[in-house]
Amino acid sequence: MGSTTLFNYFDELFRVLFFEDDNDVGSKVFVDNFAKDFTGSINSQHFDYNAFQNACVVARREWTMSLQSHEALVTSFEDAQGETYPHDKGPNAVTTKSFWSFEEKSTGKKTHRETVVVIITRLEEDGVRRVKQWTEVTRDLE
Repeated sequence: MGSTTLFNYFDELFRVLFFEDDNDVGSKVFVDNFAKDFTGSINSQHFDYNAFQNACVVARREWTMSLQSHEALVTSFEDAQGETYPHDKGPNAVTTKSFWSFEEKSTGKKTHRETVVVIITRLEEDGVRRVKQWTEVTRDLE
């Protein structure tokens, strides 16, 4: 499946959350807003949201995917000056850990993957929480 990039990470997330039979509206809204917010916050990535959505449509035809488990932990965040903010005020970190199962429809090949993402956000003066930084690590499981 190749190396995981920014594009691949969102692609995998959307392949699951945009399935027509997925009724978890809250997850769809969160990820949709996160992707748009990420795009606006970190312009250096040149993330093409429309091209991404089109790729997700193609991906749904080629893969059967399921999210086996997902955990999210919102924590307080300590800034460079050592000041700690509660999660509802200053910056915060959200850590997610997800286990995925993939099956390629044409070959039946199955892959299991673990993805850990750390997202750092900040509540801005206008009351909107925006993504400031993120990192992710993905590994295929045997």
